[in-house]
Parts: sequence; structure tokens; C-alpha cells
Amino acid sequence: MLGPLLLSLALHQTDSLTLAQALARAQQHRPQLTVARSLAAEARARLGIAGTIPNPVLQYKHTQSSPTEEATLEQRSDWLFARWAERRAARAAVQGAEADSTQIAADVSREVRVAFFGALAADETLRLSRALGASADSLARFAAERVAAGDLSALEREQFEVEAGRVRQLVSRAEEGSQVSRAALAKAVGGVGLGDPIPVGSLAEGLDAPWPGRPADETLPFLTRALTDSAAESGLASAAKVRRYPLPSLIVGREWDDGSPFSAGATGIIGFTVPVPLWNFGGGAVRLARARAERAAAAAGEARLEARRLLAAGEARLRAARDRALMTRDSLLPRSERLRAGAVRLYRAGQTGVLPLFDALRADREIALGYLQDLLAWQIALADWLSLLGRAS
Repeated sequence: MLGPLLLSLALHQTDSLTLAQALARAQQHRPQLTVARSLAAEARARLGIAGTIPNPVLQYKHTQSSPTEEATLEQRSDWLFARWAERRAARAAVQGAEADSTQIAADVSREVRVAFFGALAADETLRLSRALGASADSLARFAAERVAAGDLSALEREQFEVEAGRVRQLVSRAEEGSQVSRAALAKAVGGVGLGDPIPVGSLAEGLDAPWPGRPADETLPFLTRALTDSAAESGLASAAKVRRYPLPSLIVGREWDDGSPFSAGATGIIGFTVPVPLWNFGGGAVRLARARAERAAAAAGEARLEARRLLAAGEARLRAARDRALMTRDSLLPRSERLRAGAVRLYRAGQTGVLPLFDALRADREIALGYLQDLLAWQIALADWLSLLGRAS
């Protein structure tokens, strides 16, 4: 009996998580962050490759005539003129990859925040629904007692039972939402070592904090990526323009016929080779690079416009979500609670009918559940704002 019990407990284990713990666990276990790090590492490796000196070409010849042996070493020089432009493009690519890495980390953190507060809201909705269910059941029992005493009609009792059934449906949906949201939270943090994660915190976190300042456009990671793409394509276009010219390669070597290239009879060779632009002048490669640079510059311009729109829209959404949550918390919620308590008290005293009571109960329920949704909307808007700024915490 003990073995199956322990197995059941292991399969249904729970793990309490704060937001900070959830974010830290995601940093450790989400594979997507490995992708972010590899993007930056790949770009840095390409920077190391860009502009490297090409290896020389060694050529050896043996002929029947004197001198019978010849060895030459050829070193290209085109890399020397294109190196600066290629490394400039590679450095821009590194900055773009780092911006991508920052954005990926911010997106993972956004997913964790949304899943965490979504699970927290679902648990709070379930708790509130169960409290409403207990209140509805209590009123149903009270109605049954009044029917037995002849103070309430059977129709009014039926109304109480229907209301209690509606609340039980609400509890069922809340239970489903809680389970689904916890599964999303487990995935968001990497799912390692988690059974049934229980979020611990407050949906109102940050609601009364100072208003976050609006950053400059250039600090947004997606705009940084667009600007660095433009810079990289511009560098590649410059490199293509340089490589269009027939740049010489240096040749050094020796000729000998007595068995040793370092004997007194050996003859030195020095010269150069120049590619002959007989079939093409490299104009196609230059036009292609120029077109890519123009397209990237246009995309950067569009990204700048989009950055301004996203900042304005995100700030407006964040401000509106906070204002709604504060108004519900400070005004609507206290009033609805007072109205509900007053309606229940008057009904129990026989001073009001069932319809005003139901109106007060439903209004209080809708406002209480709406407050949870307002808080969740605030947290989602804040998570979107932080993700837009590229902030992982």
C-alpha cells in the first residue's frame, strides 16, 4: 500500500514558485536561451573569419630543361583592401546578433511573466468562485428554511437553486482554467523538476510603482537589429566595390638544377599576377550588394517608424490598464462589496425581495472577477512593455 501511495504523491507533487524563482528557473532550463547564446557566438566567430589573411599558394615544377626545378609562393592582396569593409560588416552583424539574443531572452521572460500571472489569476479566480459558491449554497439553504416556514414561495427557492447551479458552473470553469494555466507555467519555466507549480505572489505587483520612463527609440532590440543589418549590408557593398578591381597577387620563388634551392646557382623569382577582367567586370556583384544595402536601409527606416508606434501604443496600453485596475480596486470593488453585504442583510431581515439581492450578488461577482482580469491585463501589458524594451527582468 505504501508504494502506490508514494508514487501517487510523486506524480502529483507541487512546487511553489515566486516570480523571481520562475524567471531564474527559465534562465537555467529554457532551450531557447541556448539558441540566443549560440547566435551571438556564431556572429563573433564570423567576425574572427572576416578579413583574415588568405593562405599563400605553393607551386612546384620539375622540367627536363635547365633549370629543372622551380618553386613559387603566391600571396593574394585583394583581402588587404576589402578587409576593413568586411570587418565593419561583421562587427555590425555581431551587434545585431547580440540584439537578437537580448530580444530572445526578453521574450522568454515575457512568456514566464504572462504564464506566472495567468496562473496566479486563475488560482485567484478559483478561490473567489469557490467563495461565491459557498455563499450561494448558504443562501439556497436559507431559502429552503424560509420555504419551510412559509415565508418564501417555491418559485423564489427555485431561483436560488438556479443561481447556486450557475456558480457551480463558474467553479468548474475556474478549476479547468487553473489546471491549464499551471501547465503553461510549467512549460514556460522549462518544466524541470516541476510537478504542479503553484505561483506565489500578488497580481497587483508593480501597480503602485512609479511610472516607467519612456526610452529612446534606438534602445529597442528589434530596431538595433534593423540598423545593424543596414550597416552590415553597407559594409558588404563597399567590399564588393573594392573586389571589383583587378588587384595583383605577389609571387616569390626560386629556380635551381643542382638539387638544392639554396645553392649558389639558384635564381630568385619575384613578380605578380593580375586577374584579367575578360569575361566580366564584377558589376553584377556590386549591383546586387548595392540593392541589398538599399533594401536594408529602407527596412531600418521602417523599423524606426514602427519603434515609435510600438512605444506610443505600449505606453498607452500600459497606462490604460493600470488606470482601470486602480479604479476598480479603489472605487468599484469597495462599493460593490458594501452593496452586496447590504442586500444580503436586508433580504435576511425580510426588507427586500429576491431580485434586488440577485442583482447585488451578480454585480459584486462580475466586478470582483473583472478586477482579476484588470490586474492580469496590467501584468500582460507590463510584460509586453518590458519585452519591447528588451528587458529580461
